[in-house]
Amino acid sequence: MQPLIRRVDHIMIRVNDAIYDQVFALFADTLQLPLAWDIHNFYPPFKAGGIVAGSITMEIFRSGEQPLYPGQAQLYGIALESVPIVEALAELARRDIPHLPPYAIPQGNLCNPGEFYTLIYVGELLGGDLARFFHSEQMKLGAIDNLIFDQVFRNGTVFLCEYNPTFWQIPQQREKNKAQMQAAHGGSTGLVDVRELIVGATDLAKTREQWQRLLAPLAPYSEGEWRFESGPALRLVPHERDEIVAMTWQVASLERAHAFLQSKGMSDKKTANQITIAPEALCGLEIRLVE
Repeated sequence: MQPLIRRVDHIMIRVNDAIYDQVFALFADTLQLPLAWDIHNFYPPFKAGGIVAGSITMEIFRSGEQPLYPGQAQLYGIALESVPIVEALAELARRDIPHLPPYAIPQGNLCNPGEFYTLIYVGELLGGDLARFFHSEQMKLGAIDNLIFDQVFRNGTVFLCEYNPTFWQIPQQREKNKAQMQAAHGGSTGLVDVRELIVGATDLAKTREQWQRLLAPLAPYSEGEWRFESGPALRLVPHERDEIVAMTWQVASLERAHAFLQSKGMSDKKTANQITIAPEALCGLEIRLVE
């Protein structure tokens, strides 16, 4: 079996308009992380800006009308770099993994390649109910986004992402991001990289099987944990809801990070090996720091 998934490409953080600027400023100004791209709204139903976080980016976005946590930020989406979309579609079908048709951005059309990039939303992994999509008549521009974010994938989503190389050269962009991180010395906390994404599961055994079907032939590093050649690992934990629970950041120095967080009143739990940034200081997000 040939690999379908290569690594985590980026993570999506969902916010509403009321706190969008506040959340973006937390990462760009308070934590002083470099910009991957400026806030844009070229696809009207979707507003997004990018923050460099080590080897991945964090896409802070607003779309849809009914976020799961109104007034808070939500770790919402995991974008996966895969084999080319045409090959990925065949492999998803062979593995019997439910998914939506390719979604073109910025056209907002199904089943067409995107001018900028193309997505394939995967079912099951975060409780997504694909039946809601196929039984809906809301297929106009914008209505699809509300359907995807508010109904089909209310808890969050996992999707495959392929960039049009005329729009974005990913290897070169990652090198640029790496240089920006080094120049910024990891920002205020001394971020080196995002070490892992922690995903909650209501049925741990079932969710492990679903993730393994997607990630095969990559074998788990430990039960419910997968590590790629580069980028953050994925780790499953028991949870009351199927959703992304937290990020773990590797920092150059816990002592340095703790001193900064204390100076800003942002430090929460601290042990000898880990610090948790106060969720209330991050509009509800949970980020854990380790060396």
